[in-house]
Amino acid sequence: MRKRLVNLSRAIAGFEAGLLIALILFIALILLAGTAMRGLGRPLIRSDEAATLAMVWVAFIGASLAIRERRHMVIGLLPDMMGAAGRGRVNRVATLLTALFLLALSATLWNWFDLPGLIAAGSGEALARESFNFVYTEPTQTLGLPKFWFWLVMPFSTICALLHLAAGWE
Repeated sequence: MRKRLVNLSRAIAGFEAGLLIALILFIALILLAGTAMRGLGRPLIRSDEAATLAMVWVAFIGASLAIRERRHMVIGLLPDMMGAAGRGRVNRVATLLTALFLLALSATLWNWFDLPGLIAAGSGEALARESFNFVYTEPTQTLGLPKFWFWLVMPFSTICALLHLAAGWE
């Protein structure tokens, strides 16, 4: 079971890394195109919002990948002063706290996206009328697309981060 989890984590990390590369390339190109078009007097109004939304995806996916690689920000003073056993305990506590945070985030996302409510209501519009939950109907400012497509990075990265944590648990 552990080997499968480690292999799944490795495969997901590869996908995340590829997605990060594609998103960063997209951000660079869309900002370059926006700048060039602005210089020509024909601004691409949607380019800034698209780049911003892509940056949010980079942040969430990068955080998940950092958890897998254990490269997230840490304060190293305390672990550096401890021996190997102390560092191991600090790592286990940090991993446990990270898991608790991700589980709390999962519960929040479950309530926010309210998939059972969406299914029961039949549509995003009906869910919004019944519960004032506009997650499926609120559009982006300039792209005009439903924001939930961009917010899906949150449950995706949370699930990936939890898998990475489980695979790397000591």
